[in-house]
Amino acid sequence: MEQSTIIFIENKHKIHDWLLWSIINIIFGMGFGFLPLIFSLICRKKKHQDDLKQAQIMSKIALILNVLITTIEILFWIIFISYINILIHNESLKSQFIYFFP
Repeated sequence: MEQSTIIFIENKHKIHDWLLWSIINIIFGMGFGFLPLIFSLICRKKKHQDDLKQAQIMSKIALILNVLITTIEILFWIIFISYINILIHNESLKSQFIYFFP
């Protein structure tokens, strides 16, 4: 007796390529968004070729990479802004200290 596997693939229009998110990651992530951009473009190409199974796989990979890179970007910007704030604060303390105690 033959067994068959049925795979249900979503509608072509429901598969997201996450292209805009990838572009935003390139802008704010200092270029680290190129990897999800590649998968987003592959996903878009597969959707136009009606290879919905591969398009869905590329969409999931692009989503995972976008989430990962966005999280890293947020952490980077928090650390960077905190570091700059500490540097500015320390410089103002040094100048006040020198002013009061020459």
